[in-house]
Formats: sequence, structure tokens, C-alpha cells
Amino acid sequence: GEKPFACDVPGCNKRYSEKGALVVHKKTKHVSLKPFLCPKSGCNRRFKIRRDVNNHLQNFHTLEKVEKREARLYERLKLLEDEYALLQVYAHNLENLVNENGLQASLPALMETAQQK
Repeated sequence: GEKPFACDVPGCNKRYSEKGALVVHKKTKHVSLKPFLCPKSGCNRRFKIRRDVNNHLQNFHTLEKVEKREARLYERLKLLEDEYALLQVYAHNLENLVNENGLQASLPALMETAQQK
């Protein structure tokens, strides 16, 4: 089809059949300003066009999306807590080995060697 609306930015050869499409193109591809702020408290995300704010609200701030993110964060927190507990056990076992074998003086050298590998 005919595309009478051409982008006037040097080096850009984009053309559009509707003026609105050209306006969106210029705002999203050639302008760095982001005048549209997400209205949710504490979000502070900014967008070049209002449509992107609406998409952001639907894809990020709906109750279902928030609940899914919270569930994922909770699972990650549980994994980190489990890893931390394991590290505490390993540290305790290492401390016992060091004490049982009289390696206190050589522990810094052992740690240095382990970090170099």
C-alpha cells in the first residue's frame, strides 16, 4: 500500500501509511525523552508513549502478576536460606577438621591456595 508519511530524521528511510504510526515511530525511535510516568506508587518507570504505560500496567502491576512475582521471590528466598544453612554446616565441619588436625596456623595458606584454583 501507499505510505505517504516519511520520517524526516536524516538516515531514516521509514515510511508509514498513517500519520499516527509515524508519530509513534519518531517518539519511540528518535526521541530519548520519557514523559509518561507509571502511576503506581514507588514504581518510577518512565515511558516514551502512553500506550507503553498501559502495557506496563497490564503486564507488571496486575494482582495476578504481582502474586506470581511474590511467589517466585519467596521460592528464591527459601533456596537462599537453604544454601546459607548448608554453608553454615560446611563452615562448622571445616572448623572441626582444622581444630582436630591442628591446622589453625596453615588455614590462611590453604584458603589462599583454594582461591587461586
